[in-house]
Amino acid sequence: MNFFHVPSEVNRSFIENKKYYTIHMDFNGFLLAIIVTIGFSIDVLIVAISTKRIGSVATLFLWQIMGIPLFALLVPIMPPIPVVTHIPLIMIIGVCFTFVGLIFLQAIKIGTLAVVSTINELFIVVTTLLGVVMLHESFTLWKAIGLILTFAGVVLLGFQIPRKNSGSIRLLAGVPYALISAIGTGIYLFAVAITSRMDGWFLTALFIRVAIAMTSCIVLLTRKYDFSLLSKKTPWVLLALAAAVDVGAFSLYNYAISHYEVST
Repeated sequence: MNFFHVPSEVNRSFIENKKYYTIHMDFNGFLLAIIVTIGFSIDVLIVAISTKRIGSVATLFLWQIMGIPLFALLVPIMPPIPVVTHIPLIMIIGVCFTFVGLIFLQAIKIGTLAVVSTINELFIVVTTLLGVVMLHESFTLWKAIGLILTFAGVVLLGFQIPRKNSGSIRLLAGVPYALISAIGTGIYLFAVAITSRMDGWFLTALFIRVAIAMTSCIVLLTRKYDFSLLSKKTPWVLLALAAAVDVGAFSLYNYAISHYEVST
């Protein structure tokens, strides 16, 4: 699929189907965004603990695969499955994001969580700009201010202030990885918006998770990972909690961007 031809098609169905979609960010949309943000923040903290114990790839694999059975609980509220689906495209997006996710986990492993997780929030700028440019969404003064403040926060947290003895500015540990992850995540969340509007939030959230679990498993096998380490060091309860929170938060995110502007 050529993404440069998707926006007009997606926006047309997004705008015409007034019964299900609206491009105005009302209080409900704002509330959904806050809940999703809290969920993702909890996940980052838990995943950081697991990454330092069993490694980034093993953490990503367990985190994703443990959440797949939980989708059975969402079946009663899942939207109707469209006649024509784009599951192969969803899987490709999931495979690509696997490596973005591993870059982020590597940033967490070598850097400070508070710094790295905030730097990764730069994805907001990428996703917003893609929504405005590719989907022709509104660009308000508040969005402009939000982007400027986000970028300013990244700069302030990501660079170490030079001391008197040194006039050079250097990046803190993990920041380069976090910056790459932020760009990849921004593109990924934009792509998710496209598939969520075409195939619905349920199929998108489920098959992206399947793709990430499969890809990370292949990476583990390729690296000849010692799976015996999982029984000794894995924080199973924490990962189960992270999987449950992530399934809820990511599904809610997919639902939200099916009803409100991606840039918002």
